[in-house]
Amino acid sequence: MANQRFPDDDALAEARSAHRAVWPDSPARPRRRRLVPVLVAGTALAAVAAVGVPLVAPDDVVPTATALVYQHVDTDPATLLTDLARRAATQPAPSGAGDYDYVRTRTWNLALTGDSDLNITDARISAAEQDMWTAPDGTGRLDVSRDGAPVKHLDLSSGVARTTPDRLPEARTTAQWFDSIRETWSRQAVSPALQNALLSALATRGDITTEGKTTDRANRPGIAVSTKQDPEHALTPNERLVIVLDPDTGMLLDYEVMSLESGSLPITTPCSTSYTIWLSSGHTTKIGLRP
Repeated sequence: MANQRFPDDDALAEARSAHRAVWPDSPARPRRRRLVPVLVAGTALAAVAAVGVPLVAPDDVVPTATALVYQHVDTDPATLLTDLARRAATQPAPSGAGDYDYVRTRTWNLALTGDSDLNITDARISAAEQDMWTAPDGTGRLDVSRDGAPVKHLDLSSGVARTTPDRLPEARTTAQWFDSIRETWSRQAVSPALQNALLSALATRGDITTEGKTTDRANRPGIAVSTKQDPEHALTPNERLVIVLDPDTGMLLDYEVMSLESGSLPITTPCSTSYTIWLSSGHTTKIGLRP
């Protein structure tokens, strides 16, 4: 959308510096600790898992991203989401023209690996930038980079057809709705009509909490809502999914997995064990060309 507030390069550099603890400079392997054999926090594309770097872990605690800070607002989530849906519907179409959708994101995930004796053998940060081009049938290309250096290239030979206002994702739980919104925004440039439909559908769910106003990890103003993660997909006993939206346009800015209790994980809570930041999106005429 033409007036969506995507950060420029200087703003991103400043934001990254402010959150430098999230991208450690001198990583080292943590000591062994009992845990589930293989755990990956978050649901980022599998290609990003290869971008991990070992974590610094003093005193057997893995550094994680600090949870966002929220300022309380006295608005129930249904009213908030309905209002944002109306605002989204009035926005201009995504920038550019062509048959391909382009989306650029930055992802951060905590990945823990263990051996057959349930001891942690490795802990890694999977931090990467992703550029994705998709055709209407979901085919296309995913480029993964880290600190500007190419890491992985993946051809999407078969994919998921684009979500449309009259063909929304199938989701049974509110957590699945949150995840469907993340997936949709990750693979296509979301039109005003589709954004309106997604937020309107989310507004009908009953188990959503308004977290409040915040500043996201790219230093943009946002308004956040959350829901409880489905137990079968949670890594910690008390885990919430958070989406941060632009208060003026309804645009999705960030998706976070927030842990409130550590359980058996060697982390300090509350914290974010996974997040995605949306940096740019639009339409283009061919793979490899940005709007």
